[in-house]
Amino acid sequence: MAGLLLADKTASVEDKIKEARAELAERDAELASLRNVVVEPERIEVPVIPQSVTDSLAEMAARAEALASEIEDKAQDGVRDKAQDGAQ
Repeated sequence: MAGLLLADKTASVEDKIKEARAELAERDAELASLRNVVVEPERIEVPVIPQSVTDSLAEMAARAEALASEIEDKAQDGVRDKAQDGAQ
């Protein structure tokens, strides 16, 4: 009787070993196929702003700065004139 129980346990362990080996073979095959995959890098295009637009924006900024400076100068002159009128 003990011999039958031992034989049954041995058969069960052998079945589990076969299943584990089959699963390992599957995973090895999947790993090999994944290692052989060639992945092409994704191409990303970045739009370029034309130089004429950059130049126009720089010119507009320069004009705005000049105008702001002129307004600031006129405002300071007006404050000085009022201060001189008040002092007289």
